[in-house]
Amino acid sequence: MKILKLLMRVAMCSLLATASAVFAQTGQVVDLQGTATAQVVPQAAAGQPAPAPGVVRSLRLGDTINQGETISTGPRSRLALRFEDGQLISLTANSSFRIDAYTYNRAEPARSNVLFNLINGGMRAVTGLIGQARPQSVSYRAGNATIGIRGTDVTFAVTGGNLIINVNTGLISFVSATGAAPIQVSVGNAVFSNVNGMVTVGTPAAVAAAILTAIANNPMQAAALGQLAAAVVAVSPPGSALATSVTNAVASSPAAQAAFNAANPTPPAQQTQTGTTNTGPTTTTATGTVNTGTGTSGGGAGGSTLPLCSSIVSPVVANPNVNCRSS
Repeated sequence: MKILKLLMRVAMCSLLATASAVFAQTGQVVDLQGTATAQVVPQAAAGQPAPAPGVVRSLRLGDTINQGETISTGPRSRLALRFEDGQLISLTANSSFRIDAYTYNRAEPARSNVLFNLINGGMRAVTGLIGQARPQSVSYRAGNATIGIRGTDVTFAVTGGNLIINVNTGLISFVSATGAAPIQVSVGNAVFSNVNGMVTVGTPAAVAAAILTAIANNPMQAAALGQLAAAVVAVSPPGSALATSVTNAVASSPAAQAAFNAANPTPPAQQTQTGTTNTGPTTTTATGTVNTGTGTSGGGAGGSTLPLCSSIVSPVVANPNVNCRSS
């Protein structure tokens, strides 16, 4: 009897240890500008009414986020999440992102599982230990498409049924909602899928040309494509060829340009400055308004508008020595 009790105790401890290893905290808010919320929004079964959604909670720096929650960012806001395996997700303003599945086994990362879903807005994803151990265990949904990864840093933007994906490093497998065969997309290339399901895969220049064609064929989509371009710019790495290409593409359409400017992917500097605001002259260009004054930068606590070097707020700081501050 004593041996049986001992075995049962050992088994229970082992079970608890395994559960702790597998069902640990999902992720954490590691950077936030503006506002963001989290809410469990249950998915309705086929033919059944949707269950009541959970309580909306405001997110703060350091808060945990969990499987099943939908994360939403406010206007002129940015959010960065770090998951238990080191996976990084950054979201731009007016984005909606759901954690469909996240199971991390610390002892055996290859036995883990990740499925993230960008419903709307812009997202940059940098895979962690799960993706390194078993890339096929990590998948993303963006709009109606499904994306598999191979050790990847990817940017996504979804607006009004339009989708752009850019591969910064690695390789992705793109599967459209039409059920067509998977398309392999390598580093430096991008995917553009418009609201009609037409898919373009190629260089940033090819994607920009496809956007121009989409605007010409359906002017009613110009505003949505301008918003899409703003989301791409907000989550792209510094110097992104795709960001430059889509910015130039939407500049050809007044409606697209207006929507791009209204989206304003960059939060205002005054949110973090305590010094003098730059009030110099401005120059209007095809892609917006540029301030050319020589005002004084903010001083004191929070005086710099640059993110901390440890920050991964969108766009993710790939090189800690570029475009960041030490304290």
